[in-house]
Amino acid sequence: MDATFTPFEESVFEFQVNDCPELNNVPLVQQALYFLQRLSEKRGLKATAKGNLPTPFVRELHQHFFQREEYSFLPHNEHASRQVSTLRHLLAESEIIGLERKRFTLTSKGKALLEQRDLATLYWLLFETFAFRLNWAFYDRYPDLPEIQQNAIRGLHILELAGQQWTTGEELGKTFIHLLPDFQQGSDLDENEWFEETELGCFVLRFLERFCVPLGLVERKKSKHHWSNLFSKYRITPLFSKCVGRNTMNCG
Repeated sequence: MDATFTPFEESVFEFQVNDCPELNNVPLVQQALYFLQRLSEKRGLKATAKGNLPTPFVRELHQHFFQREEYSFLPHNEHASRQVSTLRHLLAESEIIGLERKRFTLTSKGKALLEQRDLATLYWLLFETFAFRLNWAFYDRYPDLPEIQQNAIRGLHILELAGQQWTTGEELGKTFIHLLPDFQQGSDLDENEWFEETELGCFVLRFLERFCVPLGLVERKKSKHHWSNLFSKYRITPLFSKCVGRNTMNCG
């Protein structure tokens, strides 16, 4: 399965990010800046034979950002860390880093972003690449369900309307999938329930947990009584309201 994905034309909507202090607290922005700074200090990193990040750097990133996450373990290579692999692909697909002569280095774009600490541009590049080019289905065991990613902008509008207050992932997911024109329907009630449960879990994992949370668009409050994130509660952040609200999005 390819790690990149183009669900629809990039001109479908217009998205602008204002330079605001909230960008400093976005997990993906913090991770990207750390990655770029370390790459600059090391003057590049030698890639593995398969073209991946070297294990010591993978573990450095893991220990700095991801070791306190649920089900965390020390990765033995890049593929063993979904978060590090996602970060590397985002930076590479955004042309912020490059692979030249078997070494990862900063591109001219990456050097400029780091020197100028241009967080608004960095955030936009990460968002655009994550929404339009990274294949969300590459990192989990759900069916492909491309409609989750294809309707990411619909998801943001649902959050704008229903995510002002703490709302469960299940409630947000039901609103999302019931508005999809291409929502899969089974031949009987049991099959329909299976499709809905699958899409609900996929929506919460791919859209809320792995897209919105790392990009600082929502905050999460875990349920004390249920392990599933369907029962976690989510609400939009000040970043969402201040920088990516209705006035900065145009759906075509």
